Amino acid sequence: MKTKGITIWEQHAEKIVLSVAGAVCLVLVARQFIGEPNAVTMPGGVTVAPNKIDGLLAEEAERLLSRLDEAAPSEIELPDPESAYQVLVTALTDGVSPQLRLGLAELGLGPTAEWIGPSGAIKFAVPRIRPPYQLVVKTITDALEDGVIEEHPELETLFDDPDEPRDINFATVFARFSLADLRSQFAAEGSDEEAIPASWYRDRADNIVDVIIQRQEFLDGEWSEPVALTQIPGRHTFRKELAGEIDAGLRDQILARLGEPAIRLDIIQPEFYPTRNEEWVRPTLEQDLDQEIAEADDRGARLRRELTELKKSRERALKKIEHFGGSYTKDPPEEEDVPPPPPPRRGGGRGGPPGGRGFGGFGAGGDEAGKRDKSGGYGSAGSNKKAIENLKKKIKKLDGKIAAAQRRLRELIGDDGVDPDDEALLADAGLALAGEEEIWLWGHDLYVEPGKTYRYAASVKIYNPFFGKKRSLVDEQQEMAESFSLESAASEWSEPLRVNPPIRVFIIAAKPAGQGIAGMPGSWRVTAEVHRFYDGRQWVETFSVHPGDFVGSVKNKRTADGREPLEIDFRTGLFVLDIIEDIGGIGRGGLLDNSRSAKVLLQNVRTGEVLELRDPRIDVNDPERRRLKDKAESAGA
Repeated sequence: MKTKGITIWEQHAEKIVLSVAGAVCLVLVARQFIGEPNAVTMPGGVTVAPNKIDGLLAEEAERLLSRLDEAAPSEIELPDPESAYQVLVTALTDGVSPQLRLGLAELGLGPTAEWIGPSGAIKFAVPRIRPPYQLVVKTITDALEDGVIEEHPELETLFDDPDEPRDINFATVFARFSLADLRSQFAAEGSDEEAIPASWYRDRADNIVDVIIQRQEFLDGEWSEPVALTQIPGRHTFRKELAGEIDAGLRDQILARLGEPAIRLDIIQPEFYPTRNEEWVRPTLEQDLDQEIAEADDRGARLRRELTELKKSRERALKKIEHFGGSYTKDPPEEEDVPPPPPPRRGGGRGGPPGGRGFGGFGAGGDEAGKRDKSGGYGSAGSNKKAIENLKKKIKKLDGKIAAAQRRLRELIGDDGVDPDDEALLADAGLALAGEEEIWLWGHDLYVEPGKTYRYAASVKIYNPFFGKKRSLVDEQQEMAESFSLESAASEWSEPLRVNPPIRVFIIAAKPAGQGIAGMPGSWRVTAEVHRFYDGRQWVETFSVHPGDFVGSVKNKRTADGREPLEIDFRTGLFVLDIIEDIGGIGRGGLLDNSRSAKVLLQNVRTGEVLELRDPRIDVNDPERRRLKDKAESAGA
């Protein structure tokens, strides 16, 4: 069919458009493979293809990071500023009068605006802290009061069997420390150097932050490496803080807490836990251990000291009850309501095992410090209630001791037993140390083992008055400002101390049971007295044995309070190996005199070790036997 009126362009318009579009597409596709059509021009006229942009960005980032590093050199040269401060110091120190100035005082730039003293132009005296001295170690066997384990669960590890009584054997290391010498060091007495400004140590040179007790054990003929004892659970310590970094804020917190008497005493004089027999007692400064036996003869002076310490302990316990929000208003009981006191102790050093003297004449029992949680603050309401109950029990026991001491003193001197000077000593309940010339320091070792031998040394750490004062020290003393505390040298080692076991054996007789043929001796009979500490009490039982027999057995013992009989294990692990006749025991006619004793050789069946040759005449008069027997009798055993 022939078209009419339609031009050729109109007939092929679609084909023309499609041809042009296809040509454009071909050109565009071709340009993607020819040259760098997507390149961009960077500042500076540099053309960059897309595949190179990431690498350039990474290089630029590395360059910027290197400039941000603290060690990168500055790109800007800054001239050193002129020190107007040094110009001012020079002008002031030159002075306008003939009187010498001490230097410009400067203000600390720490968290608190405190006075830090003169600027670094004065050389101060460096304290040389005298180590503790006159170390005495006492081992004690007692039983923890009910509730102590619940209050301090960490103590549970001391007992193998949770059903057994809470009998405990521990040691306390006592040492003297001179506060007067420490103050003289801070004041630079007898030195050409300047005294340390009192504001640097808050006017308290005796800021003792820790007492370190070291122990060595005697093993295979040599002393082991020293081991530092940890603070007993429930008593305050700053050792965790001292092991880390200390800034100005933490320093102020520690010093503020050291200002609290209870915390100060917790660190340098930690009280032991409440025990049934109150065997642990605190020493008194008036008592010189070297004259202990001589002082024991002065019964009046000893009773007055005992009464004073008892009253101090009662006052401390009352104050600690108040800390926990409790109250105790009961007056001490009338003297006639108090049971008769036990026989008075005689001699010095009672209770101390071989190698260490005890504190037999100290008399007064220590009061139990207020219980704190691990952070050093007071615990929950439940633990506070337990602490108050323990303190009330303590006061009741102290009341009985006070009345008994007053009665003994009145019987001795014929008056009411109260010395007016004693009352004045109770003014601050013994909590203030600032005015004392000398104090006792001590620490407890809960992990001694019976039969082992130990020795101890002590050192102290005090707050370093130079801490944080670097700008105020001369160049050669500036390193003194780095450490928070100063530590004394360790004391001399104490005398070796062997820990006595809870069971003790004394041979009190060894005689022939009868005569044999032709006057020769027949069988021998040995009488052994076995003492055993169990369930918070001292028990005693006598056994009659022959050569080859074991010493001791299990016995049922009745108690004075009417409870069910207790099964007490008196087995010693010893047997009689041999009996050696006393040559001096041969009487007239060559016959053995039955009234004379012989010596007994004991052997340990567990180890096979021959222990020793025991002489009944010595064992009968052993002061330790007398002491243990008195304890058993007073307990009604």
